[in-house]
Amino acid sequence: MQNLLLAVVSLSFGVGVTNCSQGTQLLQHLFLRYFLVIQFGFVTMFVAAFPLAPLFALINNILELRIDAINFAVNFRRPIAERAQGIGIWFGILRSMSWFAVLVNSFVIAFTSEFIPR
Repeated sequence: MQNLLLAVVSLSFGVGVTNCSQGTQLLQHLFLRYFLVIQFGFVTMFVAAFPLAPLFALINNILELRIDAINFAVNFRRPIAERAQGIGIWFGILRSMSWFAVLVNSFVIAFTSEFIPR
């Protein structure tokens, strides 16, 4: 099952996975970025309903950055740097979420406020 998942990930993201440890590292990397994209989606889509969401997201990201810095400095070896052309498929996902967030916030403001008379 894990080999099938690694094959699907390597084909869909255009990277060559030669062994199980590389595939596991790739899946962990994608999973960590997935949480950032989910956080971006919730913050942008529902900022009109909960205006403090960006502040809480900022505090969360600062704490996560500090904890990761401590882990890299103390617990892990130095990672091997690799050049990348961009953020890959995440750019299209983030752009779509941004457009959808504009629509969601417009509807939230339109249906819950008194700015637009009914």
